[in-house]
Amino acid sequence: MTHYTAKELADLSLPGLPASERGIQIKAKREDWEGRKREGTKATEYPLSALPKETRLALAAGTPAPVISDCETGGQQSGRKLANVANLDQARTRRATETRLKKNICFNPKEQRREEARRLILADWENYHQVSGEPINASMQAYSALYNLHQRTGMGEAYALVKKISARTLHHWRRQIKERGSLMANYGTNKGRNKIDSQPQIRDFVLAMLTAYPHASAVQVSRALEARYGADSTVSLPSQGRVSVWLDNWKKANRQLFAAITNPDAWKDNYLTAFGSASEGITALNQLWEFDGTPADVMFIDGRHVLTGAIDVYSRRPKILVSPTAKATAVVSLLRSCLLDWGLPSHPVQLTAKTDNGSDYTAHHITRAMESLDINHALCPPFSPWNKPHIERFFRTFSHDLVELLPGYIGHNVVDRKAIEARKAFSERLFKKDQVIELNMTAADFQTFADEWIRVVLII
Repeated sequence: MTHYTAKELADLSLPGLPASERGIQIKAKREDWEGRKREGTKATEYPLSALPKETRLALAAGTPAPVISDCETGGQQSGRKLANVANLDQARTRRATETRLKKNICFNPKEQRREEARRLILADWENYHQVSGEPINASMQAYSALYNLHQRTGMGEAYALVKKISARTLHHWRRQIKERGSLMANYGTNKGRNKIDSQPQIRDFVLAMLTAYPHASAVQVSRALEARYGADSTVSLPSQGRVSVWLDNWKKANRQLFAAITNPDAWKDNYLTAFGSASEGITALNQLWEFDGTPADVMFIDGRHVLTGAIDVYSRRPKILVSPTAKATAVVSLLRSCLLDWGLPSHPVQLTAKTDNGSDYTAHHITRAMESLDINHALCPPFSPWNKPHIERFFRTFSHDLVELLPGYIGHNVVDRKAIEARKAFSERLFKKDQVIELNMTAADFQTFADEWIRVVLII
């Protein structure tokens, strides 16, 4: 109600007013309240604006929430739409609202009830604000306190669905109604709207930096973005805080990928699964050969050399070549030795040689040799040694046996023990890139040792 008679005010026993109808009439006459005759009666009614402030607040606190029917809700929305047609901004808002309302059909019944509760609360506040006469912010704060203390009548279901509100909540709902015409939760609509995901060049730059420098901090990434795009007016740079949040979220959502980038061995141990046999489908001699080289170099008496190995998957017979360099010529030399000793598979089986995809294995010299011999050259993806597990396993076995077979393995004093520990380190360092292993023997002696070890120990 916007107007009250003296009798209605007296019946409500409101603060700031006399208790009797006559007393209220005297007060109204003394303070010159604005009044008017109520239609159809002789009684005088007074507007809310004429009442004392404490009286208006009491009326607002005790005013029940208006019940909004579906028809009234639809009528209000339609009225707003018709009133805003002439305004371009409002027309744009209307189109966005219509789109949002279509999406609301997909919400579950509980979310729809929650939206109705929000509408009820907002309508109750509007009624409270009108009756209290307070400024918007003050009335929102006062109403929120009353609502949170459950001192609003007719709000039982709203209390069950919306536990607490604040002035900020009410401001947000008013803006939401104005912009979207709906109080449905805006789930998922902010996805991809941050300054990184919404700008492909920024996202690609951050991912590229994360790939090249996996442990780069948000501070370093922000500095790199500033250096690269700081002068570009078409780019909106994210804050350091948003970069930090984005990096954390990306790493959580891409744990396996990030592990593969930062620590391939840890990724293999934690995520890589293996089923069946790695040699399944190999049914003939010389059907599949795997080639690989040790990441570390070996320093012999006559200089620095590398070890390159090959294995026939079907028979598991291996071969090792000691060469001064890891160039393509060494690989071709090993291939020639394998062909002379092992031959080619019987028709119609075609020999496949599986190697890494490094420059040593993709050189024109190797490609030409493979093509001329009708050998299928299969390249493994980068950083995926599990694609050629047989040669990897062979080198592991060879390196560990080498520790036991070289002279001085069993020690009887501290000096011998230190020598044993140094040789044990060989099996570990042999598989670390850019390492150099020193052996007190010539490359030819080591080649003889390797050939004899394969022939005698592996009984091939």
